[in-house]
Amino acid sequence: MEATGLNRDYQSRFRPSAVPQTTAFRFPFYQSAPGASPYYPDTTLELADRTGGGYNGYTLTDWAGYPVEDTGGTVRVTADLGALQQIRSVRALSLSMNNSGIYHPRSMIVEVSNDGTNYSWVGNGASGMPETWDFSVGWTELSLATTARYVRCTFSHIAWLFLSELEVVGNPSAPPPPASVGISVDPLSVTLTAGQTQQFTATVTGTTNTAVSWSLSPQLGTISGTGLYTAPASVSTSQAVSVRATSQADPTKTASATATVNPDTTSITMLGPVSPNSGSGNPQLFRFDAQPRTGSLVWVQVLLNSTLSPANACLVYYAPDTDEIFLSRDDSQPFYNTWTDPATLYVGDGPPTQPVAPPLSLSNSQCMIDVTKSWVAKPASGVQINLSIQFATGWSGTKSIYMAAEDSGGDRVEWPYMGYWTVP
Repeated sequence: MEATGLNRDYQSRFRPSAVPQTTAFRFPFYQSAPGASPYYPDTTLELADRTGGGYNGYTLTDWAGYPVEDTGGTVRVTADLGALQQIRSVRALSLSMNNSGIYHPRSMIVEVSNDGTNYSWVGNGASGMPETWDFSVGWTELSLATTARYVRCTFSHIAWLFLSELEVVGNPSAPPPPASVGISVDPLSVTLTAGQTQQFTATVTGTTNTAVSWSLSPQLGTISGTGLYTAPASVSTSQAVSVRATSQADPTKTASATATVNPDTTSITMLGPVSPNSGSGNPQLFRFDAQPRTGSLVWVQVLLNSTLSPANACLVYYAPDTDEIFLSRDDSQPFYNTWTDPATLYVGDGPPTQPVAPPLSLSNSQCMIDVTKSWVAKPASGVQINLSIQFATGWSGTKSIYMAAEDSGGDRVEWPYMGYWTVP
């Protein structure tokens, strides 16, 4: 018998007044969406076999493994109890082994249904268990008091999620109460870009009052009284919004869907182009373009390096309000780098037509920027930074070109790769 079953039997026998008579219902059937990985399959219904595979050391043969796929790190397990049952808690046994990229679930959303079609949200259980470098197991549990035949658990996770057991605990001897109000939302999941809309519909059963109230969490965008969701006009990063319908006949009955809102990258150009974006030589004049999304530019950074790190790199910081550039001292601390004293770039449509103020160059161990041959142009609200760069002779090889920028509207954009340049 699995370990938690032993614990319950012990408590029921020796502390009957403190522990109500409960049992973990066996599942005639359950299914997972998406299914388990073929590398760690669930071919023998691991989640319902009551073996407690989490206590067998480092072997993963009794576990079902789920990687992060296109679902964005969610796994939904739907269990059929065979008949209406009084439910007191839902538990899931998960694994933490960070050295293999395996983590406990971030949350476990539980929904129940009497007919397998209309589900109601009953709670969200957080694991609260510490992550460990080596093999360790723990339970995510949600206490509740409801009656249902079907239980649906949605796990959110990062990297790998490994599950060994799913338990629905209740009192099978008590007669179930009559069916109550049920509610469901359609569609369950959508992906939108900034400014797009999606019509959600709610189906209410068990009552003649089918009206619902709509709400969002977090409050990103708007939703009408008829379930029409409108994504915000501007989105800087991808975000998930829970769209929830609450029955007005029974406010304890809710159902939810997920709207993933992504930035509208087709209509916004923040960084680029870099010109030239490939080639070789020494020295070279590069042009870097940046355009703010909202407000005005606050800073722009340009990085030439084999990896995305300021250490041993040619990292330039440009301040649009003063037209000053700083060069990283490229010390050995990649996230604590210091900067040279600034140099002021000439502002115009080409190289300086008059002497520039010192310093006339900025240099570190990897590159030198000739300020007398560099300038910045400012078309409209953007900038074009032109830098004449001489590479150190010992800094040979192909270097990637990166950019990052932030504007006064709070939008920060980093493009991980914009080109390459081979230093002879």
